Amino acid sequence: MKDYDLELISGTFFNDDLPKDKRYMYRYLSGPGQKVFVRYYHTFRQCLKFTEHTGHRATRATLQLWERKFNELELVYAQAKIDLDFEQVGLIESGKYKLKAKKRKD
Repeated sequence: MKDYDLELISGTFFNDDLPKDKRYMYRYLSGPGQKVFVRYYHTFRQCLKFTEHTGHRATRATLQLWERKFNELELVYAQAKIDLDFEQVGLIESGKYKLKAKKRKD
């Protein structure tokens, strides 16, 4: 069995919180379904079976939007930490960073 299988079977991602350095995600994805998505995506790094595994309904387009937000925030945050840009890190952690609008790919 893979670690993913054990995580899914145990369901720990439902109750376990994100690591402290990832909790800024809740400021950008804060709805009830979004919070579950953040924990689920952080654990499994994909959202293909999100609805089946969690019971939270979301359209494919919505999941793709949340996934783009998650990945963009993670990338920008990591780069700001590498560049020692504490102002940018502070903006992201406070929830004031403006995400770039991207067109949807259907």
